[in-house]
Amino acid sequence: AAASTGFSWFVGGMLLALGLFMKDDPTKLSFRDSFKPDFALMKRVLHVSFPAMLERICMSTSGIVVIKCIASLGTTVVAANTVYGTAESISFMPAFAFATAATTLVGQSLGAGEKEKAKDFIRMIHRMSMCVAVLLAAFFLLCSQYVVRLYTNDPQVAALSAGVLKLI
Repeated sequence: AAASTGFSWFVGGMLLALGLFMKDDPTKLSFRDSFKPDFALMKRVLHVSFPAMLERICMSTSGIVVIKCIASLGTTVVAANTVYGTAESISFMPAFAFATAATTLVGQSLGAGEKEKAKDFIRMIHRMSMCVAVLLAAFFLLCSQYVVRLYTNDPQVAALSAGVLKLI
């Protein structure tokens, strides 16, 4: 698994790198271009990305602590947590889609100087995402036992996973 994952990452990375050099648009890379670092730009990028980096460090660290605590409860609990987490991740997909749409539409509107249109997009996307979230919550509350059965045949793991999925 590690060898195939590493190989696929290598091939994917090489294809992406080739794409950066072969495409025909303003973001195309060339070995003839200057690779002299722009420290002012790097400072701006770090200023914007630093809070996100701290967030990811905190989230990853807390994830490790939580998994360590769960692992101390036994293999059935670890399996149930894995099944629950996988099933729950389905609910994140629409949220990421709405976030991407909001970022794109609001950014375009603000870039065009249309603040009211940006506010309208925010309101509309907020309403739509709340409706989808409520529907997903109802689905997981009513159908959690069926959802977790897609991932496991073990009745203990399924029962624990379904219970947690209902709570969440």
